[in-house]
Amino acid sequence: MRGSTRTLARQICRVVAAVLLMAAGAGLRSVAVRAGSTGGGLPDDPTAHVALFDVAGASSSASAVLLNPAAAAQLGRPLVAGWAVVPSAGSAPGHARPLYAAALLDPGTGGPGASLSGGLTGVFRRSGADTPGDGELLRLAYTLAARMGSVALGARANWERQLAGADPGQQWSADVGFRTRLGAWLAVGGAIAGIPVGASDLAARARRGSAGLTISFPGLAGGPLEGSLLAFGWDDADLESAAGTTLVASGRLAANRMVALDAAAGYDPSTRQLGYWAVALAVLPSPFGLEIGYSSSRSYRLGIDFQP
Repeated sequence: MRGSTRTLARQICRVVAAVLLMAAGAGLRSVAVRAGSTGGGLPDDPTAHVALFDVAGASSSASAVLLNPAAAAQLGRPLVAGWAVVPSAGSAPGHARPLYAAALLDPGTGGPGASLSGGLTGVFRRSGADTPGDGELLRLAYTLAARMGSVALGARANWERQLAGADPGQQWSADVGFRTRLGAWLAVGGAIAGIPVGASDLAARARRGSAGLTISFPGLAGGPLEGSLLAFGWDDADLESAAGTTLVASGRLAANRMVALDAAAGYDPSTRQLGYWAVALAVLPSPFGLEIGYSSSRSYRLGIDFQP
């Protein structure tokens, strides 16, 4: 009993140290740059204002895979998902048009020691009613993650076509990420998205960086709260800008494998203000799942997924 208590104490110290290191890193970066806007996600980013900031991929969700391609290695079953981000009246600038996204992901092949996972994702944004064609966006991507033991590396190739006025343009970019599991209850991950690849007809996407840890509770397995999670992380909507750094805390409260409540809040250390918040309610009558959420951009998130 005494040995197990010491082991638990060491694990708790590691978690606290990791959180403090991430907070210190983000704080030092904010001191080194001038204060700016609170960021909170790009208008063509389907992960903007997600209610569960699970960069480490412990939730086995499509949103986690879009945040970090290495999270595809955590999928236990095939996943088909689709969702829409729909603005409400008075939505924030840059979020005034609906955004649609879909994912077709496969846990892949391989044994317990190594495996390959991945799949296709897509994002579509319609043009504005007053400017037909202008700003219409289509992005298709293929994700591949390789797992070796408790460590996974992931990469994603993105092809994007966008209309600017009457002239279409296209570009290629890449996302890379990693995740690792530290024991039965802690997972850590990080990713960089929007790395330019080759020549482009469009302005390059801002490179986005994110890192975080997710705490699960293996002792709850089989109990009424199985699937509950806590996640903490750092997000930067533009790694080359002086603004956009956000510290994120989020969590999932699951009940009887049927209902889950997700919530997230982002804090901008440069302005010492709340950067964003988001909440979502998911109903999970397996193998189907339904989700409705709302965020500080005054946008609704409506989703459905299927895991056979």
